[in-house]
Amino acid sequence: IRLINKLCPLGKVFHKHLWNQCKTKKRHFAYGYTKGRRREQAILIQSQTSWKLRNLGINHTKSMRDIANAFPSIAHKSLNEMLEKVTDPRSAKFLQHRHRHSYMVIQQNSGECTILKPGCGGLQGDSAMAQEFSATYDPILEDWINEKKQLGLCIMATDPVDGDTIDVGTTVLADDVCETNITHDAQHMLTVEQLSTEALTRHITPLKLTENRDKAEHVPTFRNQGKATGAKKQTMILKNSCETEKRGIVKKVARYLGSYIDTNGQTNVTVKHKITAAKDNFYFLAGFWQANIPIEFKAIVFQA
Repeated sequence: IRLINKLCPLGKVFHKHLWNQCKTKKRHFAYGYTKGRRREQAILIQSQTSWKLRNLGINHTKSMRDIANAFPSIAHKSLNEMLEKVTDPRSAKFLQHRHRHSYMVIQQNSGECTILKPGCGGLQGDSAMAQEFSATYDPILEDWINEKKQLGLCIMATDPVDGDTIDVGTTVLADDVCETNITHDAQHMLTVEQLSTEALTRHITPLKLTENRDKAEHVPTFRNQGKATGAKKQTMILKNSCETEKRGIVKKVARYLGSYIDTNGQTNVTVKHKITAAKDNFYFLAGFWQANIPIEFKAIVFQA
């Protein structure tokens, strides 16, 4: 159950104003709740990375990781330490007070109320909570990526804008982590996944976060395996191992941020779902199209 808090608009505006004065660092892999970044950029980067690897004949696996109940679970201590780093002491105390001294009142159908005092996490529905979460979570993931670099697991490339060498295999939106790793075969993929998972666990544990490892989704692309150890056989070995060891689900097509990732790089699944969604939304507004409304307004809604 995800609880969205009903908060006073004035309080939300005040704390959003304080947060806007904080100085945070923009990281190359973060695309959620970051100024100038969009969800579509993360989708594009993952698609382009896989496209280039396929054209080069390099086997790889794309893994979507699931962090358990991330927003309400992050440690207050971690949030407090982050706020002390990004703003002045006076503003930090105001922002810390928001989650440290909050109470939740849950009204039941019977009319009775349950009062809770959260011991962790922020207030979902608050104006600045998403950015506060990212400012706490993203530096930890940066340390994780740096450890992966030392292990030789990252796919490095040069940013054409500023010339920096960055990892193009990892994208993050809010708590959703997607990583692309070069994996020669099923056994190599299991080894890489184990190393990456152990490193991630070490870094998110201090934040009181855990990964639902059995809910992770892996989309492997195995090519040039020869007749004896073909791509289908390698995929089946990987699927059986992941199911047996509860290391996630192996799929040919997986959903990522509203788009779909196909093991062969096909876009027909995404296009099909987009067309279906457009038709459903069109028919859902059947009364609107037939109403006596200026065509200009109908055109704006249609384009949206």
